[in-house]
Amino acid sequence: MEHCVQKQGESALSWARRVAEIIHSSDTITAQTAVIVLERNCKFEPLVHKLGRLKRTVKNMGELMDAVIKYAESDKTKDADSEKDKAG
Repeated sequence: MEHCVQKQGESALSWARRVAEIIHSSDTITAQTAVIVLERNCKFEPLVHKLGRLKRTVKNMGELMDAVIKYAESDKTKDADSEKDKAG
């Protein structure tokens, strides 16, 4: 998960989906660890700020991922791949 950094031009939602796959494939990642890594690896400022607030209070992975998805869905960045799919 440490290497799952949001790419330049990648939407927060696309990045959150990649993060979710990593989290679901591991049973050793805690919510407390995940929130710190995600805050460092995210480029979408509203979500970065939310993660900063959450790291003091997050109780479980479900609560963390609910917040990540909610904020990520508000990112209006269009992924290059999704634009190609629509054009094709």
